[in-house]
Amino acid sequence: MSKGLRIAIVGGGITGLASAIALSKEAPDVQVDIYEATSNFSTVGAGIGMWPRIWEVMETLDLADAFMRHQVVTPGIDTYFKYRLSNRSPGVSAGDTPVGVMTYHRADVLKVLLDNVPSHYGRHFSKRLETYEDDPSLGAIDLRFTDGTSATCDVLLGTDGIKSAVRRTMYTQLAEKARCEAAPEEEVQKLLRHIEPTWSGEAVYRSIISREDLESKFADHPSLTGPTVYMAEHSLVITYPISQGQAFSAGGFRGFLGKARSTYEGPWVRDATQDELRAEFAGYEPAAQAILDLMANSSMWSINIVDSLPTYVSGRVALLGDAAHAMRPHQGSGAGQGIEDGLVLASLLGSELITPDTIAMALQAYDQVRRPFAQMVLDHSREMGELCYLERPWGNFREDLATISDYALSSQAHEIKQAFETSLKDLFGWAWYESALPQRQQAVEIFTDKAKQGLTG
Repeated sequence: MSKGLRIAIVGGGITGLASAIALSKEAPDVQVDIYEATSNFSTVGAGIGMWPRIWEVMETLDLADAFMRHQVVTPGIDTYFKYRLSNRSPGVSAGDTPVGVMTYHRADVLKVLLDNVPSHYGRHFSKRLETYEDDPSLGAIDLRFTDGTSATCDVLLGTDGIKSAVRRTMYTQLAEKARCEAAPEEEVQKLLRHIEPTWSGEAVYRSIISREDLESKFADHPSLTGPTVYMAEHSLVITYPISQGQAFSAGGFRGFLGKARSTYEGPWVRDATQDELRAEFAGYEPAAQAILDLMANSSMWSINIVDSLPTYVSGRVALLGDAAHAMRPHQGSGAGQGIEDGLVLASLLGSELITPDTIAMALQAYDQVRRPFAQMVLDHSREMGELCYLERPWGNFREDLATISDYALSSQAHEIKQAFETSLKDLFGWAWYESALPQRQQAVEIFTDKAKQGLTG
C-alpha cells in the first residue's frame, strides 16, 4: 500500500509543485517533501500557455477555477494564435489556429500552484542536491545536499530542471554500472553525454510590454487582439497577452539550426540592447518592429534542450519535466508536459499495489508511457520552429519559402494558407484534440499487470 510512502520532490518549480498537487489527489496517504535549491519558490520566464489538453489536466486536479481568475478578460482579445508572414512590408496573414490557448504570467501560475500544495507537505529551501544513493539493500534512498545535510525517502522525483542534479547522478551511475558490466566504452560515453543539455541552435530575446504602451505606439496593432507570431527567414517574433490582458509577453527568436546539438559558448542568459534587437530582426514589417521597439530591458536566452534520453527512470528514481525532456518553446508545451508527467506518476504511486518491491515497476510503467510521447512533443517543437523560420515545407507547398510572402499575395494565397494550417494541425493536433487522461490509465494498467504477475510468479 502507498500509505506512509515517503516521496521526495527535488525542485520546486512548476513541474515539482504540480506533481505535489497530483500526489495529494491521487495518493493522499503518502508523505511528500519538496526540496528547493533557492531560498524561495520561483519560476523563470514571463508567460505560459495551456492548450485544451493541459487544461483538461487542470480540471482533473481541481485547479481550473483558480486559473480562470487569472485568465485574460480584456474585451476584444481572443485566444487563437494568428500567424503572419512578416518578411515584407506590409506583412500578410499566413493562417490561424482553430483552437484557443489560455495564457498566463508564470508568476500567476506559480501562485495558483503554491496555494494548492497541501500545507502539511514539507517545504525545504536552500537545499541544492549534490548526489543521491539508491541502494535497495539499505532500504531508503539517501539524499545529500551541498550544504552538508542529508535526508532519506522511498521514491525520488527529479523535477530540478534542465541542469538537473538528479539526472547527473542517475546517468553517472548508469555509466558506472555499464562499465562494470563490461559494456563497450562507446556505450558508457553515450550515457555520460546525457548528463549535460545541448544547445538547440536557437536563442530568444525576451521582454514584457504593457498594453498601454503598445496602444499608444500602434493603435490597431495585430497583437492587441490576441496571440500573434510574426515569421521571417530564420527568425520570428511572438506576442501573447498575460496578466489578464494588461501586458504582453514578447519574444524574438533567432535560429541557427546548423549549430543544433552543439554546446553554447557563453552565458545562457545576458542583457540585450535594443540596437542589438534592431540588428537581429531587421527587415520585419512595421507591426513587428513596433514590438521590438518596445522591448526595453530585454534579455537574450540561449535555448538548450534535453533530447532523446534512453530512460527517465532508474530504480526508485524518476526524472520529470525539463530534467527529462527540456524542449524548444515553439509549441508552448514544456511546462504542460512536466505537469502530465506528474499526473501519471502520482496515479501510479497511489496504486494499492505499491510496495517497496513494486516501486521500480511503477516507475518503469511511467517511463514506458511518458517517454515516447514527450519525445514526440520535443520533436514536434523543433519542427514547429522550422516551420515558422520558413525552413520547413508548408504541407505540399515546396517553393522557395523565403519568397513565400510574394506567393501569399498572388492567386495561390488560398492554397498557401491551407497548406500552412494543415501543417499546424499535423504538429499541434495532439495538444488540441487529444486527452492526456488515457495515458494515466494506460500506465496504471501496465503496472497492475506487472505487479500482479510478480505477486503470483
